[in-house]
Amino acid sequence: MNATSSAPERQITLLDASGVARREFEVADSLLLDVHGLKPMSTHDITIKDGKGDAVLAVSLVSDRYGSIGSCVVWPDIGIGVPDKGGRYAFDTEELAQAALGGRFFVVEVAYRREFVQRCEFGIAKSQQRPRLHPATESGVLRRGLLLGEDGLWVRGHWLPTGGLVDVYLVASRHDWRPGDAFEPVRDPDGTEVVQRIALERDATGFQLLLWPRERVRTGRYDIIARRLLPHEYRGEERVLRASDLVSDKRITSVVIRDDIFRYKPIHLGCVMAMREMAGKRLAGSPYFEFTNNFPRGTDVWATLDPAGLMPTAIGKKVRYYTIAHKTSAQWTASSALVDVTGNVTEIITTSSCINGNEALVWANPQVPGKYDLVADFGNNSPDPAAFVADDSFDPPLDIIDGYLNVGFYITDDPSVAGSFATGQTTFNSPAVTIPAVGVWAPPAYGGLLGNTMSGTLSLPLVAEVRYPADTSGVDVAVSASKPNYPVVVVMHGMHGSATPSYQGYNYLLDHLASNGFIALSIDCNAINAINGMQDTRAQAILAHLTLLQSKNAGPGIFQGKIDMTRIGIMGHSRGGDGVVQAEILNQSQGLGWNIKAIVALAPTDFSGISPAPLNLVTSKFLCIYGSNDGDVWGGATPATDYVGTGFRFYDRAMVEKAMAFIYGATHNRFNTQWGTESKVDGASPKVLSDAQHQTLLKGYMTAFLQVHLQGRAEQLDYFNGE
Repeated sequence: MNATSSAPERQITLLDASGVARREFEVADSLLLDVHGLKPMSTHDITIKDGKGDAVLAVSLVSDRYGSIGSCVVWPDIGIGVPDKGGRYAFDTEELAQAALGGRFFVVEVAYRREFVQRCEFGIAKSQQRPRLHPATESGVLRRGLLLGEDGLWVRGHWLPTGGLVDVYLVASRHDWRPGDAFEPVRDPDGTEVVQRIALERDATGFQLLLWPRERVRTGRYDIIARRLLPHEYRGEERVLRASDLVSDKRITSVVIRDDIFRYKPIHLGCVMAMREMAGKRLAGSPYFEFTNNFPRGTDVWATLDPAGLMPTAIGKKVRYYTIAHKTSAQWTASSALVDVTGNVTEIITTSSCINGNEALVWANPQVPGKYDLVADFGNNSPDPAAFVADDSFDPPLDIIDGYLNVGFYITDDPSVAGSFATGQTTFNSPAVTIPAVGVWAPPAYGGLLGNTMSGTLSLPLVAEVRYPADTSGVDVAVSASKPNYPVVVVMHGMHGSATPSYQGYNYLLDHLASNGFIALSIDCNAINAINGMQDTRAQAILAHLTLLQSKNAGPGIFQGKIDMTRIGIMGHSRGGDGVVQAEILNQSQGLGWNIKAIVALAPTDFSGISPAPLNLVTSKFLCIYGSNDGDVWGGATPATDYVGTGFRFYDRAMVEKAMAFIYGATHNRFNTQWGTESKVDGASPKVLSDAQHQTLLKGYMTAFLQVHLQGRAEQLDYFNGE
């Protein structure tokens, strides 16, 4: 039997702001659209038409890689808007909207390149009957956006059970309220809760009250909760949402209070409205949207407008999102043209409700790394969304940008994924050199001196595994000709049995670094391990190999002229972490002149922390990687004063630009493929990361750090600042 495949079934679901699927809506509901079975990563035109077939409004949305458009607001606050300007179905009160829309039927049509795809009918209820709670003006009109210092927050309730007591709470906004959710009322500066209790008349089904006076309101995003109380109810004031509680809006913010930004601008024309953030990602859980500047290749890019940054005159208008190659302010001055790089068109109608109400997918599965900006173009600035015309031009202050002075966002290569270079490999097996081995301070209980030899020197063979960028993978093949030269990274292992080829335990890391454009070598320090060597001899081993690299770069051979000795990175594991910090300190104190731009300490020991002269890094850049399940370097019972300290002490003392990756479930040995079992750790525990996970995390964090400081790729800093 031959199996056949078919396109997924197209399905349209209409939702209200509570996430309930409906075919009949009430006036002032918000209509959200959820569609599946579309052409993936393509612009689709969404049009709402009335019973005569006339367009009420239209938006353009991009389907994701699976062919879905998920829960996007299409018609916010049905029927509410600016009369005579916001279109034929825009009214300033619910009563007028109900009189005009009640009993009418509409249709949502989805089209791709003007060809019909799917449609879904819905109606407007002849009367409002569902309990409703919403922010309002003093006259009772639905109002989701207020200005600080000008408006008080009124609340209006409809279609409630008659009679009884009702507590009305103002709370911080959240997405998707559910019974059992804890809440806390907003508090005034004096600590007073923003809560009011009202008594409904015996026949009353609604109310209106001033919940927050104008002189007390503060900027922010808020929801409203109403709770009907029974006489003498036990625990009536518990702050846990009940199924019987009425929430103003469960999936969109009810009211945003914003400051008048132009109050602080003496010149209104000519300024640029540069929002701090517009680009972001949808999240499965609270807060459901996260602003970010870094999108690893293949990560969908979403855009939104924070209502707190929009003036009231911008609400209810159509806007087109443009994703463009980043332009400097000088380039904008030369040309205001907007050229979208995605090949798709995304248009929404702005709402004052919340960030989630203004979000839309603008770039599905991006594959082109680079610098980009996001622009919200209000086009001809028509108050009627149906009359919107995009003008393909960035015209401040009307249009808004995420970018301008800075890059709006980056599409980046995932640093844990192999790069584009083929990998060349070779080995160094050069004659031994003599390095100092005078030992370092230790507490009296440890003998007072560790790591020394009788002669004060050590013969160190210069042995290393080497990987490098190539145009064709192989042994001793030529270094890639695509660039004049490449930064170099030296890796040093720590203390282990001297019969174990520890330096070969990072071959996976060397391969990865080479594919990403680094010449990388892991050096053999077993001669140091044989004498229980400490940070002094390990540092000297790093410096000796830098001298070797310089000679390889200057002399004949595959590396001649290909090693950029102005861009050096060093990484040390365990005692090697001590060693790389000591290497840079010696480099500076002795005036050696090595251009060590990046230092990585992996699960490092800190043997000098309580000594008379602790190692304090004051030059270069520093990354410390340390695992929560490190049973070898764990700090002892008193980590601050124990002789064998951890990376936390190194990180705290470093007086340079620094970052730390503390990895839950990471151990000590699993970063090295030669090091076998763990100390004090149950390797079978599900809380302990696998070997492959250790390797992926090290490749990712270390590569990103080196890309920043050796390749000038500032966008990769986002991996260290929470992005």
